[in-house]
Amino acid sequence: MPYHAPGPDRTIIHVRAGRVVASAAGLAKRPPAGELVLDLADVTAVRTGELVALAALNRAVRAAGGALRLVNVSAPVAGALAANRLDAVLDIRPPGASAA
Repeated sequence: MPYHAPGPDRTIIHVRAGRVVASAAGLAKRPPAGELVLDLADVTAVRTGELVALAALNRAVRAAGGALRLVNVSAPVAGALAANRLDAVLDIRPPGASAA
């Protein structure tokens, strides 16, 4: 799970296709302080388990006082998030949108 932390208040994780559940589950155990940005550029589809993992990660990050942002979200992934009403609780940014 490649990542870089550009500052003490933001952690950016580049999530690979097929690794959404593992990445989200690992991060939910010990969410980083501040803002957590998941770069989903390599993720072109999500399954139900991955949506559940993202929702659980969002709850864990918020409980720790942070915020979760999903960036470079493809149209199919955004559609799945919207169909499950997760677009109402997650900060979702399409490809090319600023992570700031």
